[in-house]
Amino acid sequence: GDEDGEDGRDGGGPITVRQAVVASLVHAYKAVVATSEALGEARAGLGGGVRHHPSPRDFLDLIKHFVGLVGEKRGELEETQRHLHAGLDRILETQTSVEELRQSLSSVEAKLEGKNLAANEKLSLMLDKQGEAEKEKEKQQVLVKDLAAKEADMAQRSQEAQVELAEAEPALLAAKEAVGGIKKASLDEVRALR
Repeated sequence: GDEDGEDGRDGGGPITVRQAVVASLVHAYKAVVATSEALGEARAGLGGGVRHHPSPRDFLDLIKHFVGLVGEKRGELEETQRHLHAGLDRILETQTSVEELRQSLSSVEAKLEGKNLAANEKLSLMLDKQGEAEKEKEKQQVLVKDLAAKEADMAQRSQEAQVELAEAEPALLAAKEAVGGIKKASLDEVRALR
């Protein structure tokens, strides 16, 4: 091995991700070599076959393939993160819009409540005035009925007075003629009797 030891650590500190990856790749390569040797020996015992020995080039191909996979997965991860960030941004915008709409709604509700109170006060005032007007109308109707009754009573009295006057007028005219026929000397005599 090298100075870092077989697991890629350089002493006793915590292992980094890079060190863990290097140690895993070295371990995988050693496992492939061991498996290849075991298969080669098994084939040789069965009558031979071509033995394959993993070379450093194979190890470099493994690293190259691994780096390609890491790049591909990093790209996918970055795309997922961009997608998530865009979604979070939309959620935050929506949340801000909802909050603004809530505040606007609260303001509108407060104004509406004020207008409802004013409308209720006006309605109450109108109803009070309507009640007063109806009472006044009822009073006027009573007065009109009283006035009509009094006018009818006055008309009847006037008619009765006209009848009495018509009956009394001939007597009055007769008395006037009789008084007109009295001589002054007779009046003086009546006065002297007093």
